[in-house]
Amino acid sequence: MVGNSPNGRFRLPDPGVSPGSRRDSQWAEVKNTEVGVGIAALFDRLHKIDELIDYSALLLRIGQPPMHGKLDIRWFRKHDGRPNSPTLVRWFSTGTGRSYSRAVTRFHPDMVGAGLADFPNRQLVTDVVLNFKSLVSERDSIIDCISKISRGSKLSGSKNEGRAEDTSADLLVIHEAIVQNLQVAGYDVDRRFHPKVVWRFEDHDSPLPSPA
Repeated sequence: MVGNSPNGRFRLPDPGVSPGSRRDSQWAEVKNTEVGVGIAALFDRLHKIDELIDYSALLLRIGQPPMHGKLDIRWFRKHDGRPNSPTLVRWFSTGTGRSYSRAVTRFHPDMVGAGLADFPNRQLVTDVVLNFKSLVSERDSIIDCISKISRGSKLSGSKNEGRAEDTSADLLVIHEAIVQNLQVAGYDVDRRFHPKVVWRFEDHDSPLPSPA
C-alpha cells in the first residue's frame, strides 16, 4: 500500500468501514425516544464529534509506523447502558507475533515515537492526541447534558461548546501535514489516505485541500 519506502516502516491501514458507522444505530435508537426528540441537536453534535474522533484515530494510524508503544484510539463497550467510550491506547508486542493494547491514563508527549531517532510526525501526532482529548471533554459534557435532561434537569451550556468546529479544521491541517512529511521522507502514500479522499465530517466550513 505504501510503495518505494526507504525501510517499509510506514504501512497504512485499509480504510474499510469507519467505526462510527457501527454506532449510528445506537444513537438513532436513543434519539427516537420521547426524550431524544426534544434534544436532536445534541445528538447530531455528538455524532459529529464521534466522526472527528474516528478521524483522529485514522490520523494516528497513518502518522506512526507499526511499532512498540504505538498510540491509537479504540472504542470500548460499556456494560451499564451508556454509549461506547473512546479511549487512547498504546499497542505493544508480546514478541511472539501477537499484540495487545493498554489504555493511556496520563498522556505525555514523550510517548510519541518513543525509541525512534528519526520520526517526522512527532509534533503532529502529539497535536492529534491533544485535539482528541478536547473532543472527549466536549463529548462527555454533551452526554452529561443528555443525562440531566432525561432526569428532568434544566439544560446548561457546555463550556466546550463550539470546540468541535475548531478541531475539524485543525485535524484537516494536521492530516495534510502528515502526508506531506511522509512524502518528503520518501514514502509513496496511497491516495486513498490523502485528506480529500478520507475526510467524512459533515457540514464543515473549512475548505478541503486541493488534490496534488
